[in-house]
Order: sequence, then structure tokens, then C-alpha cells
Amino acid sequence: MAEEERCPICLSEYTSSGEHKIASLKCGHIFGSQCIQLWFNNKKSALCPKCYKPCKRSEVRIIFASNIVVIDVSKEESLVRELFEEKKHRALLEKENKRLNTMVQYLSSELERCEERLSEASRRGAPRTLHRRFYKMIRTRADISSILVYDQMNGILVYTLRETKLGIQKVNINHMESMQFVPLADIGGKSTIRDIKISPYNDGLLCIAHGSTVELLNVSNNNKITSFLSDKEIWSVCFDTASRDVIYGGDKMGYLNVFSMSARNGLERRVRVAECPIHSLHKIDGVLYCAGVRGLWALNCSSWTVDKVEAMVYPVCTNLYGDAGEMVAVLRDSCLRTRHVIYGKRNLCIETNHVQFKRRRDKVCGDFLFAMDDTHNRITVYDINTLKISYSYRPQSQIVDFHFTEEWLCILTCGGFYIFTS
Repeated sequence: MAEEERCPICLSEYTSSGEHKIASLKCGHIFGSQCIQLWFNNKKSALCPKCYKPCKRSEVRIIFASNIVVIDVSKEESLVRELFEEKKHRALLEKENKRLNTMVQYLSSELERCEERLSEASRRGAPRTLHRRFYKMIRTRADISSILVYDQMNGILVYTLRETKLGIQKVNINHMESMQFVPLADIGGKSTIRDIKISPYNDGLLCIAHGSTVELLNVSNNNKITSFLSDKEIWSVCFDTASRDVIYGGDKMGYLNVFSMSARNGLERRVRVAECPIHSLHKIDGVLYCAGVRGLWALNCSSWTVDKVEAMVYPVCTNLYGDAGEMVAVLRDSCLRTRHVIYGKRNLCIETNHVQFKRRRDKVCGDFLFAMDDTHNRITVYDINTLKISYSYRPQSQIVDFHFTEEWLCILTCGGFYIFTS
């Protein structure tokens, strides 16, 4: 017989009637009615025989029950907790499974199209001629700090925009019209989108760095594929050209964060690179180049060793942009005048001497260097072979950023897009 079914004073069973029926004290413990009355010994108060709390004779209450059975529910409660945890874990797995299924279905349906476009892109290469004929203007909103990229797979221009929320604005270049604004985060303090990059695999994926978050987004349907969280603010991002699962992020403290979809918490590795924020990244073969205002560093992705590329004649490096096997570093002196150094297939320096009041994302493509000049609000194109100026673009509105393909040059300004063709 269980201990709870007997009176703790006389150890006898309770009765449904008579002198040993069940009685309780204010503290909740139960006894035989006669036993608890004898316990008080004609006194008005005493200590509970079970918990020793003070209790009064007047607080004794008879419990009218034909039978009392005490059930041990500790095991049941443990099973309920385990069931709850199991359901929670299952819900997370179902969510992850749904995300992966969506990704697999999309990639499967687009595989043939991607291969065709990749083949076409490899045949095209860099623009062989400059686009000098003004074609059209698309009016749209833009910030002076907006960053412009192009999703070739879907024919969509994407640029960052700060409105009521931080987000990206999409423009269909084929139909020459603005599409929807995609909000990403609330605006607070100095919050901004530091960097965005289009996947080099031509699969329509966009990597975005805002705050301490790195998000991977599908440009076509705006679905978030995954996100990575760092304990430091991420200033730059770069896709790994050797693995689709890996994304690099340069942070405010000068560390290179290696994010991986297969890593347990998303972060696979952190490597100390510089004593300043890493504002630009570009990978060529097995070397990841990391740029900060104090210089340019080369990180070996096999040994994870870091070497400074070279001592800079100009004190500040403002940007690094790469195209295929070449990249250009924008250096700036104390008078805000620029020098462009090209690394890769050709190693040369161009004294552009443009004035740039803020960070500009100058680009190299094929035989041309595109460099912004803030004093005259223009983009000057240099022929890398002759080191001479080939052409200049001077839109009426303030230049924000630009992008080019073999078919067109698109200049994003505060007033909208200026499209140039051959």
C-alpha cells in the first residue's frame, strides 16, 4: 500500500466515515480525523506532523471523499516535456526540410536555363566597345550611398535603398521599368546596407550585408535562402568561387568571417586580417584579397595565412573591385585624389587624379577602367592598353553607381537610371 494512502500519524488506512475519516490542515497535509485531534492534545495550536508549520485546531477540515488514490505524475510530466521538445525539434526539421525542398525544386527547374545562360556569358566576355549612345532614362528613387548590381539570370538591376526600412529596389532592364521594393530591416541609428554581391554562379542569388547579418536572397521571388549572424558588424561580402556553400564576410574589427551552410552555427572560421574594417573582398583562384582603408591583404584560403600585398604610396584604399581574373584597387591621397592599381593578368598603375569625396566603386572590365570623378560628376573610361582616356559619361543628375554589360551601360543617379547602348 502506498504511503500516501495511510495516515502519517498512526499509519492506518483512512476510512470514509467514523473517527478515522480524512481531515486536512491549512498547509494541505491530510491525516485521520481522530489522530490529528489527539495531536493537538486539547491545545488550540500545534505544529503540522509533516511540515512542522504552525497550525490551529480550528483550521482542521474534514474531507468528504469515499476514497483517495495518490498517483505519481512525475514520470508523466517528464514524458510531456520530452514530447514537447520532440514536437519543437520536429517543427524545426519540417521548416528546414520545406526550405531545402523549395531550394531544390527551384534549382532543378532552373538548371537547364542556368547552364544556357552560363554558356552564353562565358562566350560573351567583357564589352569590346564602349556604349556611347544615350538610349533611355528610367526615373526612380536612389540614395547617394546606394550600391548597384545586376542579376544577369533574371535581367534585373538591384540597388540598395533606404526608405522607411532598409531594403533593395529591383528594376527590370528588359522592360525598362521599376519593380517592387523589398524591405530587409528596420532603420535605426546609422544602420545601412554595407555591401551586396550577385552570385558568380549565375543562379539568381544575392548576398546582402546589413548590421551584423549576412542574408542570402533569391532575386526572382525574394525568398530568403538563409542568413548568417556575426557578433560584429559586417562591412563586406564575397561568394566563394570554389564552393557554393561558403560566403566570406569582412567585419568592422578587421576579421574575415568564413560562413558556411554546412557549419553548425553558420560560422566556420574567423581569421584576423587587418587593424581596420574590411570594406571590400575579392577572390582570385585560391587567394582572397581583403581591402581596408590602411591597405590590401592577401589571404591564402588553404593555409589561412595573411600577407600584405604591398606598401601603398597613397595612404588610403577606398575600394576593391574584381572582374574574373583581374581587380582594381582605388587609392586616395590626403587631397582626395585617386590612383588606380590593377592586379591580376596585368599589373599596372593609372594616375587618374580624380577627386572622390566619398567611397566610389570604380570598376575594371576587359580593356577598360571606369573611374568616377566627383568634381565634374562624370565617369571617365580609360583604355588600359594605352592608358589614355577613351570616353566620359556626364549625366545631368548626381552619379551614385554604375554597371555595364556587353549590350549596355547603366548609370544610377539620384534622379534615376541613364541607359547607354552601342
